[in-house]
Amino acid sequence: MKIPSRLMILLLVVLSFNSCNSRKNKLSKTWFYITGYTASGKPIKISAKDSLLNNFLTPACFINLQPDGKYTSFLYTFDYGNWQLENNEIILLSEKNVRQKLPLQVLDSKVMMVTVTDLNGNVFNCDFESASGSFKTEDENPFSKPNNLWRIPALHKETNDEITARLMNHFQFWEKYFDWGIRTEQSTLDVRSTASPLKIYGNGFALKPYEYLPVAWKQSFYDVEDCQKANDKLSAFIKSGEIAWPHTDHKYKMFLSAFQQMQQKMR
Repeated sequence: MKIPSRLMILLLVVLSFNSCNSRKNKLSKTWFYITGYTASGKPIKISAKDSLLNNFLTPACFINLQPDGKYTSFLYTFDYGNWQLENNEIILLSEKNVRQKLPLQVLDSKVMMVTVTDLNGNVFNCDFESASGSFKTEDENPFSKPNNLWRIPALHKETNDEITARLMNHFQFWEKYFDWGIRTEQSTLDVRSTASPLKIYGNGFALKPYEYLPVAWKQSFYDVEDCQKANDKLSAFIKSGEIAWPHTDHKYKMFLSAFQQMQQKMR
């Protein structure tokens, strides 16, 4: 039986639409960077310090694609806006109307490979691994804009209150991050790659000496003076011993409580 050409075109459109929707559903997750490859196929070696500034991504880098078409990402900078899948490319359109294309090379339920262009125009193929990215509200999403304001560099010298707010937003990120780990039963959570003034251990955390602060953290402040003020404030708070560590063997719950207390008491 010969199918009329108009019907054939309609069937192809429907199949294409369904296929696109299926891939968008697969993509609607939070994706964490695993590794990258140069144009010649050689694995990228991540340097131990300030990899982002050397145009290398780290395990702290993510692409958070939400089912409602919103996204946040932290590749070389923190970004947010709307996303869509177009001609086998993930299109990120930021709120500043900057369009970024991530050509999709591989996609399955757990891993995707996309082509990423760094700040110098170099092109890499990068593997990302999926994690649960379904959130009821923006507030509970550790990768949302409200929980990552601390990543956005200051455009002016900040007041003491603004510096405190930046620190508290950083603690808020950690709170939501550990809460997400509990809710989604993550077996492991990366706590070392995030540009933080805190070094997190298995049973607590310590403030990094100023000279060892990640460059990416320092550059979120307007100048050295503001960064030093933040460090001094955080140092005084930690030395005060105001955190009451809960008696629990669940590490995520222990840190969740600690970062909640820090937000409550550092005002």
